[in-house]
Amino acid sequence: MDAVKDFFLFLSGGLRITILLVILIILLMIRKVKKKNRDKSGFLDD
Repeated sequence: MDAVKDFFLFLSGGLRITILLVILIILLMIRKVKKKNRDKSGFLDD
């Protein structure tokens, strides 16, 4: 039973990390799109 419990703990932790990564990627993509829309050479401003 301990192995099953550990597996589920690992699974929930992994899911949390995966969700965080997905959210970060989406935010980065949104920022990139906004930058592109604002002006084409948006390398200087953050």
